[in-house]
Parts: sequence; structure tokens; C-alpha cells
Amino acid sequence: MIDQTHYAVQVRIDHRSELQNELDRALEEAIGEALKNPGPGVLVTRHDHRTFTVELSSDVPHGTISELDLHASVCALTATSRDPASCLRGCGSIIRPSKRRPNTNISR
Repeated sequence: MIDQTHYAVQVRIDHRSELQNELDRALEEAIGEALKNPGPGVLVTRHDHRTFTVELSSDVPHGTISELDLHASVCALTATSRDPASCLRGCGSIIRPSKRRPNTNISR
């Protein structure tokens, strides 16, 4: 069976100041698609400090937004026991879309 509800947008930023506006825009579009196609929720994935994916995912319950930070996972795996803070210096903070929180109910 072909999944016709698949929706994914890649967001790539050049400056930190663009992050909130670009993620908010992508989230609003994804929420609109989720409301048209009940079933999947919205998954926001951080791949690195400049690249994010906002997509509909059947792994996320309908009506929720979840975050996955792959960049922090990679940092945690590569941090040495002599300098565990090295991960934190390179990773930055977890994504926080300004209008939504993780696992936020999006039903309208």
C-alpha cells in the first residue's frame, strides 16, 4: 500500500536568527497537512545544527508534535570520557518551536 499522506519538509538555516521562523512556518504547514489526513502526528528531527526535517509520521500519535535530536545523539556517542562537556559545546540546545512544545496536542 502506498502512503499518500507522506509529508516531509527539510529546513536548512544559515543563521541562528532564522531558526524559529523557519521551523514555525514548516510546523504550521505540517499541522495543516495532519489535519487534512488524520492518522499521523508531526515529527521534528534535528540532523545537525543547520538541518531539520518536519514530517508527518505514523510513529507519532495524531494530534501531537514530537522532537528527535539526532545531532545530540551523535555528540553523546562521540564525547570522550576525559571531556564529556565536548558534546555540549558542539550540540547547542534542543529544538523548541516557539508556538509548540514537544508532544503538544495539535487538534483544533
